[in-house]
Amino acid sequence: MVMICCNNIFSEIQKIQSSARDHFQKIFTDHEKLKMQLESQKNELELRKIELEKREAHNESERKKLAEEMEEVCVFLILLHLPVMYCD
Repeated sequence: MVMICCNNIFSEIQKIQSSARDHFQKIFTDHEKLKMQLESQKNELELRKIELEKREAHNESERKKLAEEMEEVCVFLILLHLPVMYCD
């Protein structure tokens, strides 16, 4: 009787240990999966950051070119109107 009882207890302990191992493995696997997803997301954000920085630099360059062109146009307009101003 005691032997049967001990076997049952031992069997229950093994089930609990197995369940705990399985649960730990699932937690570990889920953790690794989330870690990989976060690393992937971080890499994507880094690539977006680099792309946005490139666009920002390009936009700044285009803004400077536009400002220079507008300045040239203004100079030409002033020069075109200059004789008219002196005639007045």
